[in-house]
Amino acid sequence: YYPNTGLNCFQYCKAINRRMKYIEMNNFEKLKQLLSYIQSNVDFYKNKFQNKYSNINSEAELLRELKNIPIVEKKEIKSNLKLFLSNSIRFEDVKDFFYGDYDFKKEYEIKSNNLSCFLEFTSGTSGSPFFSLKTLQERLILGNYIWRQRRLHGIVNTSEMFNFIHNFGECWYPFPFERENTDEFRIAKELNFLKSSPYKLWHISQYKLESYSRYVIENNLRFENLMVIENNGSYISPSEKERYEEIFNCRVVDNYGCREVWNIAYDCKFGNMHVNDSTLYFELVDEFGNIIDEYNKTGYVVVTSLYQKYMPFVRYKTGDLAYYKEEKCKCGNKSRIIVLVPGRNKILGTELYGNIIFKNAIVRILVLHNLKNFESIVKICRNREQKEEIERAFIESANYCIGTNNNTFIFKYVEVDDSKNIFTSI
Repeated sequence: YYPNTGLNCFQYCKAINRRMKYIEMNNFEKLKQLLSYIQSNVDFYKNKFQNKYSNINSEAELLRELKNIPIVEKKEIKSNLKLFLSNSIRFEDVKDFFYGDYDFKKEYEIKSNNLSCFLEFTSGTSGSPFFSLKTLQERLILGNYIWRQRRLHGIVNTSEMFNFIHNFGECWYPFPFERENTDEFRIAKELNFLKSSPYKLWHISQYKLESYSRYVIENNLRFENLMVIENNGSYISPSEKERYEEIFNCRVVDNYGCREVWNIAYDCKFGNMHVNDSTLYFELVDEFGNIIDEYNKTGYVVVTSLYQKYMPFVRYKTGDLAYYKEEKCKCGNKSRIIVLVPGRNKILGTELYGNIIFKNAIVRILVLHNLKNFESIVKICRNREQKEEIERAFIESANYCIGTNNNTFIFKYVEVDDSKNIFTSI
């Protein structure tokens, strides 16, 4: 089965071939079609603007009009979900997933007005998990472009990849055996399987990679076939990347993106992260929403996905920070180079290392302690008994992520609306 689709390779190729004409359109046509569609079919964008996008004939004019569209954040979409769905999707078909108790590690397939749709959940590190909807065709196109990015930057074929994350449907555990309950036995079993496997590419998260590192060092493991580790889902610093390359004796690349729009940028062989211009329009903005075009000036990442129209992400503020790097890359890719700035500045008081541990620990709490039935951790922490449970789980998980028990944590609770302001740690 082709990763992330539920289709076998024949079905995948057949579906992709039907869409090749649309895939090969230039970005002006893609953006024009997208904006024309959402202006007519997505309630949030109806009657907001005077100009009809279908009447615009130049790219410069289209981009000027795009900048008139308000920047949106996850919180606004979550609060007005129905307004951000195409009228082709029946809200009744998805609302139970949005308000119900579902396992965010899994993906769910639904039918709505004869459209095959998939619901994908974010991890919930900033509060309750948030789902995004894509049709099968949209997923196929985005998946195809991820492989184009990999091939562009010298990455191997799909049959040579072991996919640790974002597996389809119920099969979220990627290994061909039962999952061990004890971390020590599970890690040993997984790594010994990988050691004898033919896989050349691991598609993996930094949290998982870090949990493997100690065992690999202690047991002096070598993976003879492994060529590339592709980090997905969390930031890794240049020093961490260098450390992983030494531990696993292979190249480590960043596949930067989010569940909402998938790939945003990808590492080339010279270590530069190039924006994926094929699937999205990328912007950096300051705190007031003004466009940043200068080099070396940090701003918020704002993306417009060119292929997602049934739940569009147009001028969507991811929460990440980055800046443009001034360099003509030797790899030949002419798209803009970005450098991610570690840490979302709304996580109170954290710095580079603390912020990485914070995100990893929260994910581990959610998974191991089954803490998913809440609107936000901030609101839960008003209950003293739950505060103690959260603190105990956080310390246990953070110590596991750091690798030692010699750590001191101070928890500070704040009365704010933004659920990203939760803990500080030292």
